[in-house]
Amino acid sequence: KGEAERLLGETLLDARDRDRAAPHLEAALALRPNDAEVIEALAACRYDRDDWLGEAERIMEQAARVGGSDPALAGRLWLRAARILHIEVRADPQYEECLRRVLALDAQHETANFLLEKAYGEQSRFDEIMILQERRVEQISDERDRIALLRRIGAMWLVRWQDKERAAYFYGRALEDAYRG
Repeated sequence: KGEAERLLGETLLDARDRDRAAPHLEAALALRPNDAEVIEALAACRYDRDDWLGEAERIMEQAARVGGSDPALAGRLWLRAARILHIEVRADPQYEECLRRVLALDAQHETANFLLEKAYGEQSRFDEIMILQERRVEQISDERDRIALLRRIGAMWLVRWQDKERAAYFYGRALEDAYRG
């Protein structure tokens, strides 16, 4: 139940509906009190709306300070700042930069990848999505994990953007890797 509450809360938060997200994240936190991801998502719901820009800037400064010593915390802080920016300003360059910072620390971060792909897709920046996904695939050393990711990316191109050519490209890469293995 805690995982379902977290997923629903994060989905609502990433859909820019912080008021509906908060109760689900609170329920998730009650069931999983030490879950750092839930704590950060809830913090992204509870910022001061009158000082949202100042809050986002303070979080980004803190993320930059701890980046070298605690990359996991820095990634969570960059994501929190990105979520605040996304709620308050739909298309802010700092939003993309925060997401890129998360991915620089963890190229496989599902939420950051999804949100950045979504931002690029809304602006029809499909070549940049390809670059992002190629980088992500190249950082996976385990053959099975790489094939699974290639298949998920292929499906995403087919379902999300109805782009058969790009879907076929990733499915083809998955097949090549499978045959090679």
